[in-house]
Amino acid sequence: MYRRIPRHFQENEAKNALEALDGFGMSILTNRDNDTFWYAQEGLKTRYKHEKAKVGDKFWDGNNGDRHTVVAVDLDNSRLAFRNDDQNHELVEIAGW
Repeated sequence: MYRRIPRHFQENEAKNALEALDGFGMSILTNRDNDTFWYAQEGLKTRYKHEKAKVGDKFWDGNNGDRHTVVAVDLDNSRLAFRNDDQNHELVEIAGW
């Protein structure tokens, strides 16, 4: 699920975006040690620990190596919002686990 959010926005706006998605569909994240897809650095060697995510974190995906930035985190409800810095950075994607 994507939602257009201006490139520069406050952390509270990102949190509001997560809250607004309550009950909506989102990508299911299975980034575990034996099924890694998000990595903590560009070399794709260490798993990005999304369960400890913080706003501003960077991670790289295993599909094409794109860099992403975490823009909002809701660890209590196991979800985060992120932006693809390498492709269409105007869209925010939500992932849950």
